Amino acid sequence: GPHGGHVMVIGQEQYHAEWTHDEEGKITFYILDAEAKKEVPIAAEKITIEVKIGDNDPKLYELLAVNLSAEDKKTAQFEIVDKDLLGAIELLDPKKGVAATLNVEIDGTPFSSPIEEHSHDHDHAHEHTEKPAK
Repeated sequence: GPHGGHVMVIGQEQYHAEWTHDEEGKITFYILDAEAKKEVPIAAEKITIEVKIGDNDPKLYELLAVNLSAEDKKTAQFEIVDKDLLGAIELLDPKKGVAATLNVEIDGTPFSSPIEEHSHDHDHAHEHTEKPAK
């Protein structure tokens, strides 16, 4: 993505989200356009991520809007500092019962999109395809 993060689809590829993180546990989500190239500022005070681990009740995390524009109070950037959330996102594995869902409303339409496993994103080719053994 444009910020060097992990890109995910929102809806039927109408939008994308990109997320980055640092060692302190700060997670930043950016709302992007259909091509995952440009930021799409939205009028939202927050977006949420719901994390479900095994049979436990889902935990909801709120990422607050940052860098709101002065005139229309829109932004494409949402942040939270939470090492538990970062740990959960890095361990995403539906086979192990660890799942996370991004919830965001864009222009009045609510979207709920699964956050994929940390190491996979649909935006790059995998170089380590199987090669025949020699």
